[in-house]
Amino acid sequence: MTTIEHAFQILHQSCTPQGILASAERRDNYNRVWARDSMMAGLAGYWQNDPIVIAAFKASVISLAKQQSQQGQLPSNIAFDPYGNVEKVSYGGLCGRVDATTWWLIGACILGQDDTNFAATMHDTVVRAFAILTVWEYNDRGLVYVPLGGNWADEYVTQGYTLYDQLLRLWALQEAATTYQNKTWALQAQQLRRLLSENYWLQNSPPTLPYHATAWHNAPNRPAYWACSLAPNGYDTRWDMAANALALCLGLGNKTQQTAVIQHIETWAATEGSWLLPVFYPIIDANHPDWQLLSNNYAYSYKNKPNHFHNGGVWSIFLGWLARGLCKVGRNDLAIKIHIDLINALQREEPPHTFYEYIAFDTKKAGGTPHLCFTAAGILLSSSLPPLD
Repeated sequence: MTTIEHAFQILHQSCTPQGILASAERRDNYNRVWARDSMMAGLAGYWQNDPIVIAAFKASVISLAKQQSQQGQLPSNIAFDPYGNVEKVSYGGLCGRVDATTWWLIGACILGQDDTNFAATMHDTVVRAFAILTVWEYNDRGLVYVPLGGNWADEYVTQGYTLYDQLLRLWALQEAATTYQNKTWALQAQQLRRLLSENYWLQNSPPTLPYHATAWHNAPNRPAYWACSLAPNGYDTRWDMAANALALCLGLGNKTQQTAVIQHIETWAATEGSWLLPVFYPIIDANHPDWQLLSNNYAYSYKNKPNHFHNGGVWSIFLGWLARGLCKVGRNDLAIKIHIDLINALQREEPPHTFYEYIAFDTKKAGGTPHLCFTAAGILLSSSLPPLD
């Protein structure tokens, strides 16, 4: 079997009548339908026209929609018993998960573009989901505020107006505007795009629509990539692969900015001799100011040792999004390099093609949960060379 065939096997083994589970291993809380995991895996299969994954993708959207809270947020994950009955619904552990709602919106609206009846069925859920995102602005100024641990990096230190989450909202608005021919959502997407383009790129002249002018002028550094987050106490300018990958996918910024991001990661990959780059950088160790914040942020066991998990781990899923973003701007050559490095990493696993959760940045050894759909989806995304429409 090829690596692609192994990836499909992992996804197929994770497909159930209730949706796509996080792992084919079916252990612990990975034996659940997670909003972000099922939507990303579903999209990877959708773009590959795989009927098994697409059916489970739609089932995930439906299962999650049925458990939408009264306030409007979509579940982080749902556990089902062996008979397919809902056993537990979680909206987050130590705090809620903002990106569960945005990823669901993206998945539901993309599926709705192929099926007008499905889109009509999901319409009220979509409206309520967008409403809670507006509430989560808190100050009615256009950006969603994300608490510590409030997105996929639930045991990491990012918080505030995280760019990753703003971009997911932008994508959701664009897809919803297309699916429902809604001019209000289209206008909101245009306004949000401008707000992000001006406030998260720190090498420009000051923004004409400043969200936090003092923070912009006092930014600790001005990297040649999109800033990770903005908060009342200033900018977080660490490298965030998920945010920068989505920025490329969605065409954020101008050609000069996109080229700068690509040059940054291309130079970095050349220096490392590998495209297996970490999701966040720099690495947080005991001497880092964020160490205390990081070392206490976990519910069950501590995973964020330096170079591991969120703290410098290499994640196939976000390398896959990066590859897709590179294709969006015409750099298929670099996307192919990412794909090749991911395939080689999977072949080095013990045993090969175990599809572990992440790769340690320093040792390049795989770690975390095996048979993970995130990892399989990353391989499929990095092999999907046509750019996003």
